[in-house]
Amino acid sequence: MNYTIHTGDNRDILKTLADNSVDAVVTDPPYGINFLGKNWDADTGSLETYTECLRVLRPGGYILAFSAARTYHHLAITLERSGFEIRDQLMWLYATKMPRGNNLKGAHDPICMAVKGSPGPLNIDECRIPRETMRYPANGVTRHTYNESQADNWTGEYTVNDRGGYPHNVIGEVADYQKYFYCPRTTSEEKGDYNQHPTVKPVELMKYLIKLVTPVGGVVLDPFNGSGSTGIAATQLGMTYIGCELDPLHVETTHRRLREWATPTTHFEDLFECH
Repeated sequence: MNYTIHTGDNRDILKTLADNSVDAVVTDPPYGINFLGKNWDADTGSLETYTECLRVLRPGGYILAFSAARTYHHLAITLERSGFEIRDQLMWLYATKMPRGNNLKGAHDPICMAVKGSPGPLNIDECRIPRETMRYPANGVTRHTYNESQADNWTGEYTVNDRGGYPHNVIGEVADYQKYFYCPRTTSEEKGDYNQHPTVKPVELMKYLIKLVTPVGGVVLDPFNGSGSTGIAATQLGMTYIGCELDPLHVETTHRRLREWATPTTHFEDLFECH
């Protein structure tokens, strides 16, 4: 496995990397919503961080960065100010529980797709979903929290008793997205009972995103490593991974998760279950 996890401020770490040395940046930065009242979630990442990401990314390379619905514009503006060109917005959709009070319950995380210079190719053919429809990837990625054993018979209709509840801020027939691909949530086993990170992304989700924007055997950078889902996904796909993480505890967690989960995968079509 070829990976490096740097401990410290990503602004300092990124300055040590060479120009045009990574093929893709796939990252889950802070959402800027003061999650759990934590200082680290005060913004969506600094202008300096993304300027350095642009410098180390090869020409034509992409950055995919998660955000929250209400702070996505901050992330997108910062990426534009750093020199990236916004190309698209992907959506990770998921079912949620009933809302409380007057607030809608979030049912999606937007993912900003931006590029350095003239856009390079996306791995569309490699990311086509197998099975009988052979559909092309869309800019929606679904996650549902119902029992996976129900998936084959699921119609997209929600009831009050469903574990997933209602997709409260998604309008339209969510079952249509099932025709593209189904991405399961992060399981407790995959996360690890020792993992203290509060927002662990599913490895399967990160695999799909990496595969979409990274050439075979490429170098993937995540300046907001967290507990290492991007790193696990990259190493399972045979990529080289570079992660930056401020919290030493999360770095330790990442190494443990990598030892447990970063077994190379050769059949990308097996990573997703399609209906």
